[in-house]
Amino acid sequence: MAIIHYFGDSNTMGIQDKGSPREGLYYHYSYRDYLNKLLGWKEKNYSRGGKPFMLNVRDLSQQINTFQKGDVVIFQTQFLCNTLLQYPEAHLGRWKDFNVSGQKFNNIDYKTIDEYYNKALGITKEDVLTLLSFSTKFGERRSLYDLDVVINLLTYLRKKGVHTYLMYWTRTFDVELPDSKLLFQFKDEEGNDTPYVIGKYHDIDTIKDITNGEWDDAHTSNEFNEEVANDIYKILKKDLDF
Repeated sequence: MAIIHYFGDSNTMGIQDKGSPREGLYYHYSYRDYLNKLLGWKEKNYSRGGKPFMLNVRDLSQQINTFQKGDVVIFQTQFLCNTLLQYPEAHLGRWKDFNVSGQKFNNIDYKTIDEYYNKALGITKEDVLTLLSFSTKFGERRSLYDLDVVINLLTYLRKKGVHTYLMYWTRTFDVELPDSKLLFQFKDEEGNDTPYVIGKYHDIDTIKDITNGEWDDAHTSNEFNEEVANDIYKILKKDLDF
């Protein structure tokens, strides 16, 4: 039986009821949850909430020899402008990831600078200003090289009989993402193909919308995520002929 492998962030992992004002009542399911029910396959999940793009690139490369012929790999992207730095934690004998926000700042907010100022790591407020400026102006363009690595790895796996797919969750802030035969294609409201999940509709309900603002969260609704899962299921069924 095929194993499906997921790489992504909270849009793949789901956030369950984390942050919910009514735990157990309001619950967020991802497209992955619905797709697993449709497929009934064993899964290996490498996604997690807030996981930076670069860590998914690393994990994909680390697992390159574990995928078997007939397996399915779905690699979901979102923000490519996370500046990820690594510092040693000498007393623990390991490395510490330092992730600078992937948000887009039209104007640098000094409250944001305070969030990332880290005297222990030698990161000054001036350093944070530089990092945020780099992330918002150039981070995505830097990450295009990493995305190219992902595309090359997924293409290589296809030649080995692994069914690999790339999924753009949303558009970037400043760059156009490359076209690829690996991409899932969705239908927008006009019936045109779009590689962007958030390109399906002009207006998409979020958790905040469906809870009338009670749960202030911008993740897409369960109903929308179930529809995405159905779309992916149809693509897989056609490609894999099951």
